[in-house]
Amino acid sequence: MTKHLIIIVMTLLIATVTYAQDNLSAVIDIRYEGVEIKRVDSELWFPLPQNALAFIGAGDVIRTDATGRVDIQFGESANLLLLSNSDFTIRSLSSSNDGLVLDSVVNGNAVIQTQEDNSFSSFTLQLNDLTITSAANLMSVWSFDDATDAVTVAEGTATIVANDTDITIPAESGFLAEPDRTEAIQFEPEWNSAALEAGLYGCPGVSPGNVSLLVRTGPGQGFVAMEALEVNSTVPLMAQTESSGWTRIQFLTGFGWVQSLALTTDCTDLPILPNTVPEEKYITVVNVTNEEIDILRPFFQSPGTNAFTYQFVEN
Repeated sequence: MTKHLIIIVMTLLIATVTYAQDNLSAVIDIRYEGVEIKRVDSELWFPLPQNALAFIGAGDVIRTDATGRVDIQFGESANLLLLSNSDFTIRSLSSSNDGLVLDSVVNGNAVIQTQEDNSFSSFTLQLNDLTITSAANLMSVWSFDDATDAVTVAEGTATIVANDTDITIPAESGFLAEPDRTEAIQFEPEWNSAALEAGLYGCPGVSPGNVSLLVRTGPGQGFVAMEALEVNSTVPLMAQTESSGWTRIQFLTGFGWVQSLALTTDCTDLPILPNTVPEEKYITVVNVTNEEIDILRPFFQSPGTNAFTYQFVEN
């Protein structure tokens, strides 16, 4: 199987080098297995093994599965780390007298890092509900079909277009692409979409002072237990079930569920969700490198504090 993958990758490399002579290409570095590429004018998906290097150009699509991760490098200007269950399409990539011109689309989750003197003369990254027109030095995007788009910035300043408005997102801020929203908001780290949503809508609650309270991936004892809340800690409450038996909280870099009776709160108007809500989704990063930790930490915490997101396995 490995031999066949190597042959496929070498074929892709040879074909793409020729293709790249007339069109600018980005370099892709497969950080963990679970990555496929579909070439322009093709309907076939080719798997790429871990540690493979290849090129991606106009019309090509990269996608990851539940473990896949790929770093997309645009020369010395920027790199985009595409995380699990996501896809990235280059609509066009060219150059002008002022620098690179990129038009692209992302569905899913990605972290973008640009240099202080990045050489993009035009940068376009299309999400479901907004368009990024200038990338910050360190930022992340969340764009899933079943959730509202979010953009968060750790360093530098980004500009976007949403709701027919040009919007600036400064460092330590984020934007949630809801109807009629036209301003970014500042919020506490880590700068991820769940923390952004909690900053907008969370209501404070306090965990028990005498026992650890387990946080689960869904409203029931049968769901996976992630971690326990520290005793007497304040957490953002987001919603509760119809039976009021379980409360949804913002936890780690996403959401979780705890038993309502264990909380102390003055919240009286939390949104009501069905008792049968689906299990919470979490981004998974497998065998992260030290280099990747530096750019992931502002959004996903560190492996020592977020063991549910960071997974380490033997290859």
